[in-house]
Amino acid sequence: MGKVLQEKWEAMPAEEKAKFEQMAVDDKARYEKECASSGFDPATGEKLPGGGTKRKKEVPLGEDGLPLPKPPKAPKAPKPPKKKKKDLSDEEPDDEDEDNEPVELLPWAIPDGFTVSAKPDAAMLEPRNPEGKKLVGRSVLYHWADVGWCSGVIEKANGDKSKTVDGDMVNFEIYYEMDDDLSRHVLELEKYMPDGPANSWVLLEQAEVVVAAEIVAADAPPIVAADAVPAEVTPAEEVEVQVTIDA
Repeated sequence: MGKVLQEKWEAMPAEEKAKFEQMAVDDKARYEKECASSGFDPATGEKLPGGGTKRKKEVPLGEDGLPLPKPPKAPKAPKPPKKKKKDLSDEEPDDEDEDNEPVELLPWAIPDGFTVSAKPDAAMLEPRNPEGKKLVGRSVLYHWADVGWCSGVIEKANGDKSKTVDGDMVNFEIYYEMDDDLSRHVLELEKYMPDGPANSWVLLEQAEVVVAAEIVAADAPPIVAADAVPAEVTPAEEVEVQVTIDA
């Protein structure tokens, strides 16, 4: 690198070199000035004995020649107490806002084309367990205490121990389209409850499509296609048919 820089320096025009050379002269003068004011030898960088021009702070003296006592410090105003974060995990949802107006929470409602899935295995909910990745991409319904039931999609199985909720390690991050937000969750098996209280949740899966079969009356004649070709009848079957008709 030094060789390359040397080649670039030698190839530089003289008028451009002069600018940098003057900068070097100015910087050297600044260095020597600061060393002199601080009591350092500019050549060695060592502290000079008794060097330095730092002025001591003057202490006011009284009539008796003694230093005056320091004035007492003004008392500091007490800090307001920190507002404790409200923990909604063990509380019932508040149906009223600060103005005592009723808040309409989102009701329990399964989206069209979906149904509630069976409970997942406990291993899938353990943080940092590879089984949890099987739930990535699955749709969920989660009951927010102050919002109601919201639909989301599991976007990530968390493996970072620093991501926590109320001291518990997060196991999943869920994306909610309604507010375009990615939220951290600690999904627990005991809170897997359809239409349950706050912090309940369920997995969703595609509902099976049932096609209704056409109902035909029992006494209706069989439906035969117009282009159907009658099967060939063997001699034995022809005799059996004839006997049946005679009977």
